[in-house]
Amino acid sequence: MNSNLFFISIISFSLSLQANAQWVQQTSNTSVNLTDIHCMDASNCFTAGASGTFRKTVDGGTNWTISGSGSTFTNIACIKMYDLNNVWTGKVNGTFHKTANGGTNWSQVVPATTSHVIYDIFYHDASNYIAVGGSASNMATGGNVAINTTNGGTSWTAQNFSGVPTMLGIHCFNSSTCVASAGAETMYKTIDGGANWTVKHSGTTVILYDVVFPSSTIGYAVGGDPALSSSVALKTIDGGETWNALSLVAPNVVYGTHFTHIDTGYVVGKGGFIMKTTDGGLNWGTQVSPVITDLNKIFFPTSNTGYISGASGVILKTTNAGGIVTGINETISENLFSIFGNPSSNEMKIETMFEMQNAELLIFNSLGQQMESQKNISENNISVNTSQLAGGIYFFRLNDEGKTILGKFIVEK
Repeated sequence: MNSNLFFISIISFSLSLQANAQWVQQTSNTSVNLTDIHCMDASNCFTAGASGTFRKTVDGGTNWTISGSGSTFTNIACIKMYDLNNVWTGKVNGTFHKTANGGTNWSQVVPATTSHVIYDIFYHDASNYIAVGGSASNMATGGNVAINTTNGGTSWTAQNFSGVPTMLGIHCFNSSTCVASAGAETMYKTIDGGANWTVKHSGTTVILYDVVFPSSTIGYAVGGDPALSSSVALKTIDGGETWNALSLVAPNVVYGTHFTHIDTGYVVGKGGFIMKTTDGGLNWGTQVSPVITDLNKIFFPTSNTGYISGASGVILKTTNAGGIVTGINETISENLFSIFGNPSSNEMKIETMFEMQNAELLIFNSLGQQMESQKNISENNISVNTSQLAGGIYFFRLNDEGKTILGKFIVEK
């Protein structure tokens, strides 16, 4: 056997993928963009998105069933569960839909105060909620809204602000104090229940899509610039008063984040990437994703069980905290693929034991940055020029008509 021949771990066909992957794709029975996902526990979750689509699981994702009719609903921007029965959604036309019986029936709530998109909802208790939103077309200066209810949604009071960034995510510590992430890399804070908001951080035109606080003092906000495919992450250790940039270098825009501990958290985003930190954002590693479609939101009802919603009806689940970071379950396989020239200095070749059909190859460094891509591959071998890559460990994902091959190689300089 050639000494340069190096067999790599693979995750192939759907059964093998489900047996070995750390994030497993669920059967959602829809192809729409699923904008949000929220759970009460590991078994009971709701997800929703375009065209008024609702999906519900009561068995941990084994089945995702249609919840209510979407025929008269407009696109849904967010969905939040208060308990197993009471669930609210925010929609793109400034209205809500709610259910009080676990999704059997839904009714529309029109606050008659705003036409802004409602991007997020936070519950203080059974009676007091706050929702935030703003412009979808101009997130830097298109205006925002904060809408409060003190009677369980029977009536709402709105605070509209023009010429300011759209609010996209919110976290509250009590009915008075909340922090919101927004466009133009802006972080807001209110201490009077949303009547007034103070800018605590303001950057450029980068959008902060999501915010989460795993404790009363430590919080994280994430986003990026879609035009530049860039990412950004901020951290606070004083309850949102000051924010500092983290060294997150994601392969594209980050749309969602969730932290299960003050130091352990995840980010997901455009192109299907999933990244994890276990040291409070100092270092980030890539987790293996079975899809390359955009991932919008991530939620962990327990420290090990997590769900992700995304474009094209994608729902992902993990039961082991997403598995290893920047790694792949390595086993020896001589059946489906091999690598020549590993370690590599100038060229590495991947040879599959099957003929590829319109395959795509993605290469990432150990930080999760996409370094190279090749598309429309229709042979059984691929050449990768590694001369421009710095020395280190690299990971690749090869997608081909229902098969996903994952591996790694080393570049030596």
